[in-house]
Amino acid sequence: MYVPMLSGCAAGWSFWFANYPLDFIKTKMQSSAGDSFATIARRTYAAGGVKAFYRGFSVCLLRSLPANASVWYGVEVTSQWMKDNGM
Repeated sequence: MYVPMLSGCAAGWSFWFANYPLDFIKTKMQSSAGDSFATIARRTYAAGGVKAFYRGFSVCLLRSLPANASVWYGVEVTSQWMKDNGM
């Protein structure tokens, strides 16, 4: 039970460490009035450097723990159930 859950946590954190700055810019693009990726990236960097791209990152990591752990656990339980029932 713990291996799939810990694997899910590790996978979720790996994803967000690699993807968060891009997701941050994408979210800003969705809420802005047609600003480009480059414009938002420059504006964000000017406002606080690289650290500005990671606003809200700790909350995202905390949220990802139960979400990814439960998904990976669910996949493992479902896979085992399907094997046990000849599917």
